[in-house]
Amino acid sequence: MHIIFALLLLVATTSTAAANEVSLEKFFHDYISSYNDYFAAGENADINAVTAHFYEPTMQIPPRGAPRVAITRTDLSRTFAGFLKMLQDKGTVRLEWERLQLVQLGPNNAIGSNIARALNVDGQVVDRRSSVYSIYRTESGWQIAVIQSHAVATVPLLSPGI
Repeated sequence: MHIIFALLLLVATTSTAAANEVSLEKFFHDYISSYNDYFAAGENADINAVTAHFYEPTMQIPPRGAPRVAITRTDLSRTFAGFLKMLQDKGTVRLEWERLQLVQLGPNNAIGSNIARALNVDGQVVDRRSSVYSIYRTESGWQIAVIQSHAVATVPLLSPGI
């Protein structure tokens, strides 16, 4: 009887961990979709759909310049408005993951690394961007607590086995 209980507990724990990983992946697919919704909305675009994926406060580490803390989503929106305008000026209408790696470090924290491609209306790549994330799970779900942008050539490999 004890063995059966232990096996059921192990299966439940494994299922919970797997569900958490799926929800983390879904979070990042929702995150990139929020950018695409923003681009598709044109003049009616709401940056809050993008910034809703971030924890308050959020540490931002740009490729050049000093780290900064966005205390509120309004602070974060100012940074992202410039970034999104720069992508739109290049003709970006959609983003897609070229590469996405996520490693859950515990029940409430994870790290992520990606390369995102910015595509124009013809599907041509007009820009590539890369970031590393520290992600925290709140009561309402995953949120990005730290975002560090960097050159695509320096994307780290994340591996849960190392």
